[in-house]
Amino acid sequence: MSARWAFGLLFLFITLFRPASGQTLIIGETPAGTVDGKNAVFTLANSPSSNVALYKNGLRQRNGVDYSANGMTIQFSAQATPLPGDTLVADYAGQSQPIKPPTPTSPGQYSRAITIDHTKVPNTDQTNFPVLISGVYSYLAGSQQGGHVQNPSGYDILFTSDAAGQNPLNSQIESYNAVTGAVNIWVQLPEVSHTADTTFYMFYGNSATTAPQGNPTATWDSNYKGVYHLAGSMSLAADATANANNGTIDGATPTPGQINGAAAFSGSSQYLTMGNVLDLGSSDFTLSAWAAPANQSQFGPIVSKRQNSGGYQQYVFGVGSVNSYGSAAAGKTIFLFLYDGATLQSYHTANNIVDGHWHDLVATRTSSGINIYVDGVNQPLVADAAGSASENIANSGLFDIGFNSGFNFYTGSIDEVRVSNIARSSDWIATEFNNQSSPATFYTIGSEVTQTSAAGSAISAVR
Repeated sequence: MSARWAFGLLFLFITLFRPASGQTLIIGETPAGTVDGKNAVFTLANSPSSNVALYKNGLRQRNGVDYSANGMTIQFSAQATPLPGDTLVADYAGQSQPIKPPTPTSPGQYSRAITIDHTKVPNTDQTNFPVLISGVYSYLAGSQQGGHVQNPSGYDILFTSDAAGQNPLNSQIESYNAVTGAVNIWVQLPEVSHTADTTFYMFYGNSATTAPQGNPTATWDSNYKGVYHLAGSMSLAADATANANNGTIDGATPTPGQINGAAAFSGSSQYLTMGNVLDLGSSDFTLSAWAAPANQSQFGPIVSKRQNSGGYQQYVFGVGSVNSYGSAAAGKTIFLFLYDGATLQSYHTANNIVDGHWHDLVATRTSSGINIYVDGVNQPLVADAAGSASENIANSGLFDIGFNSGFNFYTGSIDEVRVSNIARSSDWIATEFNNQSSPATFYTIGSEVTQTSAAGSAISAVR
């Protein structure tokens, strides 16, 4: 864990006194913006008669020269990001004084360790993985409800990779209930190990926080082109990524979902549309959603992008199947249909899936072919039309949820729709399911630690 070389207040001074001459040097902070995590720059108020040397952990520091004259001031610097326990020493004519890095200030009054069970992460480590923290935690309720969170929107809940709270992780609050402490928060972890438990930290209880801290849209790596939590009437069509591929609500209504809220579709004139976005062309891709199709045989598009003229290029992922002539068929299977205007590729699961319950549905395309996963498990498929693995399905149609433009409507509920321009691995998909289907068994949360929020004495004066 690294820290900043810091000075506390704007001008805290260290006085170096040379008894022989009675000369006093005062070292203070240089103007704002000249001190960062890797360089500590100090200004001496007097031009000394002897060299001033700077030592870091007993080693003399050099940045070209030890100091350079500038009128009545000189400057010198120490390079390299400080670590806890590092010490700078300014030495003038045999008189020295340590300048220590500050005690890190905790981002919250309270913290807890969160540990992921590595047995829920199959076969390979996952990088930049968005972990769902979901549950009702009384200590995350608002302070007026007996909890420890200070901001009414939960903005003082922060996640870090270190116990001192100095290395924040990207995170996005999908929902927060100040009355109960119910949360749904996505946290991007740089690495989730499959061989050892992964631990990170949650901080909360900072009354000074008034805005989200976790760089929310960065929670989703650049391969995510659209992420739709479908949570709440005002955000049913909101994209959670930095791409801002937001849409409009055409009749779809809020309903309880697998993760917080979801969108409900009647099977007639209800859908969400995002416009001409999320074109996948001939690239690898991943389409995913939690879906609870009505417990009946249907042909229902979960997501689609279809051009309504010309070559009718399209991709459709949903319930049912599409035969080799492009004709839709109702069913309880899950299908992926691709058409480049000349050749179609269509597969559906060999087993019936639809049973009225929520399922995690994922389709991927690579140069090796099509895969469909249900609840983290790769399914045996029936090839309705083998087509080509590299079909270019680029088109200018609309990306819809619950509808295939000018074609069919979906009946049931849909939650957490995601579109990536890479094929996520089978291990990634299984880890997602393990996390999202049962957060309480995917990770454990440790006991509460009360933090000491003290900046530390960065520079002190001596005689």
